[in-house]
Amino acid sequence: YLAGEINRDALPIHPKAWYEDNNISLILGVKVENLNVELQQVHLSNSETLFYDRLIISAGSHPNIPSITGIDLNGVFSLRTTEDAEKILHLAKENVNCVCIGGGVLGIEIAAALARRKADVTLLESHAWLMPRQLNVTASNYLERHICSLGVKILKNARTKTLNGKKSNLTKIDLTDD
Repeated sequence: YLAGEINRDALPIHPKAWYEDNNISLILGVKVENLNVELQQVHLSNSETLFYDRLIISAGSHPNIPSITGIDLNGVFSLRTTEDAEKILHLAKENVNCVCIGGGVLGIEIAAALARRKADVTLLESHAWLMPRQLNVTASNYLERHICSLGVKILKNARTKTLNGKKSNLTKIDLTDD
């Protein structure tokens, strides 16, 4: 979606009718506030209480937001929802400078997607090679060549120190000297 390869309608895994056909109640836009295991109840943020016989918890994930000064500036985003993608797409136009912090799977995918949209993308990886938890140096070098061929610039051993801005808008990223 971020790369422009699919539209928003293609994002859901199943259409709404699939849930109905499979006797699944799909409840969107609310949070679980409390679980009462003894009474087999789930209390939702919209004040609704659900009862269950069996409970399966399949919690989603949240982006790891580093504690960097300036992380709350306008122009700084994380990506987890369609709404997050919309905010990024609103600003990430052709020739706009975009910096992706983190050379893991998600950071690489975002950088490549923005490069496909002709943004000027730089990927910052704090380690000596991309995806150090998943790849050795040789495999990472292959990946790096491919990512660079997409138009992404990569800075390795690039540790973000602070995000700086004017009038609460991001204007500059400072890296550590080590």
